[in-house]
Amino acid sequence: MLGQDQHQQQQQQPPPSSRTSLRTEILTGAMDSLLLKLNGLGTQLTPYAKSVERGFGQARQFAQEKLGTAEDLTELPHEYLDLEHKIDSIASLLTSLLRSQGAAPSLVPAIPAGVTESVTGFAGQVAGSVRAVAAPVLAQTPLGAPGPAHATPMPASPSAEKLAAAPSHAVARACNAATGVLGQEPLGTVATKLGAASEKVGDAELELKSGVADKFSGPINQLVQERLAHVARARRTVTTTRLSLDSVKSRFKSASPQRAEALQVELEKAEDVFVDAVEEATKLMKAVVESPAILRHIANLVALQLAFHKQCAQILSELAPEVDEMVVTQEALYSSKLA
Repeated sequence: MLGQDQHQQQQQQPPPSSRTSLRTEILTGAMDSLLLKLNGLGTQLTPYAKSVERGFGQARQFAQEKLGTAEDLTELPHEYLDLEHKIDSIASLLTSLLRSQGAAPSLVPAIPAGVTESVTGFAGQVAGSVRAVAAPVLAQTPLGAPGPAHATPMPASPSAEKLAAAPSHAVARACNAATGVLGQEPLGTVATKLGAASEKVGDAELELKSGVADKFSGPINQLVQERLAHVARARRTVTTTRLSLDSVKSRFKSASPQRAEALQVELEKAEDVFVDAVEEATKLMKAVVESPAILRHIANLVALQLAFHKQCAQILSELAPEVDEMVVTQEALYSSKLA
């Protein structure tokens, strides 16, 4: 019976997607109610009411888009969307290259490539951004004062990684340890020669790692932290201004004649802000895509790798004939003993 009751309870619970949709609908309804209250307050909260109304208008628009009920969405230019894809590809390439060289890639701030965040998360961001300016005035209105704003602590920057011992140095240590036991045995002699060569290769590996950090990983991480982060902020601005514009459009369609005139001015202003944001983000993305800086840093990486492999080839090319000669000699001696 207990198992049947648990099974029935599981059947009665809606799936996670349904619960998320339900929470989204509830949040949308709450924001609609809040916007109606703000509209009803008239000029009591100006200019703070406009900040609050605009912020929750964005959240409401975001929720409608998540639910698929939003209409007449503003389309982004094809050039802008194409540049977004290129920037994402560049960020992915740089991250992979950094990891391949053993470097910790800097975290690029999240770049929304459309409506991808959760409604509750976005609403929290909007509420936090307007809370500081709206709190003094909202305390004197029927809406009541909002709760205190809590500052989000900035994550501590990771400490610089220390250069670890090169892999070939481990080979050198193992060879040197064997030499002490094998002495003048042929295998001991080869171990001595291999240990000396591995020590040189290990030094070259550390030199390569240091050069990569100075001429590739460091500059690339700086580029990610500065230029790509700037692009990410510009793209987020495009997203928020587009949401604001579509929110005003939606309110303008259903506005009363008394409210329509004021919304017309707000709509024109929102369009100008959106266009400016798109132009700024487009300019920044073009600058990254067309800049020779990334090519220069990759060229440095190629040059460092080339010098390293040349050095290793020289070291091993001197060792290989000696080892081959010792192998032939030892095979001859061993065969003569078996005869």
